Amino acid sequence: GVGITEGFVMSNDQNDASRIEQEKLRQERFREEFLASVPSWYRGEVQVAILLLLPAGTIYYCWIQMVDATWLEWAMVVPVFLVGNFAEWAAHRYLLHSDVKGLKLAYWRHAGVHHHFFTHHNMLFKGHKEWLAQLFPPYAVVAFIVIGIPPALIVGYLWSANAGYVIVGMAAANYLVYEFLHTVSHLDDNKHPYLKYIPLANT
Repeated sequence: GVGITEGFVMSNDQNDASRIEQEKLRQERFREEFLASVPSWYRGEVQVAILLLLPAGTIYYCWIQMVDATWLEWAMVVPVFLVGNFAEWAAHRYLLHSDVKGLKLAYWRHAGVHHHFFTHHNMLFKGHKEWLAQLFPPYAVVAFIVIGIPPALIVGYLWSANAGYVIVGMAAANYLVYEFLHTVSHLDDNKHPYLKYIPLANT
């Protein structure tokens, strides 16, 4: 009985090892093919700059539009931040991982590229071309901000313009928070030991 059991365990271990090696090879092949398809004109630094400047510019614009804001208007930051993070989680969970009509491009970009380029075998990125598999495309940032405009108009009409600007500004800020946390999750902890001291990033 013992010999049979040991043989069964060894067989399972060998199957697991073989499966893991196949998964690693499949990921490496996907990475090579994806990077070979990246246009020669693409620069990851330019994409990063766009993804930072668009939301930062939106936050600045909303900031300078606000006049004599009350503490209650500023307090809108907290619920908008929480609602925005929940919306991001829900969209990620239910839209980017489902082939929803009208969002096929987003689904392909996320599930078809990002989750094949990065797996639990290798979550790290290096080189500017790999930013293309890591970051949202610029139009996604615009969508993040535009989604905040309808509720901002409603709150601005029912309450105050300042509160409306807080909502739009926080829509942009929520994107920056998301992209920061997402990016650091793909960094090598050994090369970036400071990450363990940053709240949220260290979890």
